[in-house]
Amino acid sequence: MPSLPLELWRDVLRELAYLPNILQKGYEPYTADCVDFDELEYSTEVQSWRQDKRNAVLVCKTWRSLALPMLYEILFISDSRASRRILKALEFATVDGFPDRGTFVRQIYIHVHWAGMSLWPGEGRNVGEHLARIIERCPHLAILTYRMYADSDILRSAFDAIRMSSAARSLRKLDLCDNPVFWNPIFWELASEAIGQLPMLETLVIPPTIKFRQDHSLGIPRMPTRAMHASHLKALVIPPEAYELMLSHISELDMPMLHAIHVFPLAEISPAFMQHSSAERDWMNGKVTTIGFGHSVWTSTDLHKGFQFLAHFPNLQYTHLAVDELSQPDLPLEHSSLICIAIVQNRSIKDPYSVPEEMVLSATTSIEVILAGRFPKLGKVKIVGFYAERYNKGRTEQIAEWTRRLGERGIALEFSRTFQ
Repeated sequence: MPSLPLELWRDVLRELAYLPNILQKGYEPYTADCVDFDELEYSTEVQSWRQDKRNAVLVCKTWRSLALPMLYEILFISDSRASRRILKALEFATVDGFPDRGTFVRQIYIHVHWAGMSLWPGEGRNVGEHLARIIERCPHLAILTYRMYADSDILRSAFDAIRMSSAARSLRKLDLCDNPVFWNPIFWELASEAIGQLPMLETLVIPPTIKFRQDHSLGIPRMPTRAMHASHLKALVIPPEAYELMLSHISELDMPMLHAIHVFPLAEISPAFMQHSSAERDWMNGKVTTIGFGHSVWTSTDLHKGFQFLAHFPNLQYTHLAVDELSQPDLPLEHSSLICIAIVQNRSIKDPYSVPEEMVLSATTSIEVILAGRFPKLGKVKIVGFYAERYNKGRTEQIAEWTRRLGERGIALEFSRTFQ
């Protein structure tokens, strides 16, 4: 091996271990996570990234001493087998002068592959038990990411372990976003508890959709009885029902550093957004930087009402429109502060493997509407959702035309599978 300072070798290995958006404590809408699953397995890029780190540990003693902490920075847990294997590795006796490997862990990423979407019966309990013991060994845990349907055994075990360990003071980001079919009240329970019991928390993400229970009551029944203190909280990603609840209890919120609220997805414009006193409403609305609309059929009237509503949020930077059908508005749309508009396209049952013609048409119409609008700060249009990656495999001429026309206005065109 060439004789180089350890600091230089560390920089070399850090570059090897780098992927965009890994270990991000903040939140930016429509930015793909470091693990962007395809239908069955990890992406080729992620597989290569993980293998490179394993290989680096085996090169020599110098590389091992520098690469081992990077190998354990992010733990991926997809089932009880993975959680058991990780726990065994963390419990392994100290060798070669290395400290407990748990001290290297900065993020735990809990997921299932999109093909499965759930665990075997009883497996959640096993994962929860293993996860609790893993967290106890991770005193510097900064990010907990949850990417599967609600499993109370896993979620409650993980949160209780954090709360009762030194990780309570190290956790900076709690990301519970899973886009569930149904709402599980445990998400709101954990979010409420996190605000009070994780003093260094900076970013809190809870699922974007709240569904009614069978008894027609909402999964967010009430605010906590205590005031909500979060001295370091900077970003909240919440459904509109949670934002309405916060609006009605502003006096109980103590969040001096909060500067970005992202609200997803707004199915309809609720009068509750406008029912509170002007000072309170304006204070909260001034912190909203993202609003995503959930309904996907847009008439001219709908578009005008939607953007008139967005005008109540003077610092809004991002908005997304779920688009299946869209009509040209009678008058140009406008917003003074938007920097990014995302066009969300859901998967079509008719044509799941290539971009259906109607999707291309709706994207074209959306771009025409944007180009006809008045958005002085707009710098980016994103096409997001299931088909984002497939546009580059058969729609290159259309992409070139969109890119050219948007570019003439100083607007970049990007594609992202991440819809939030």
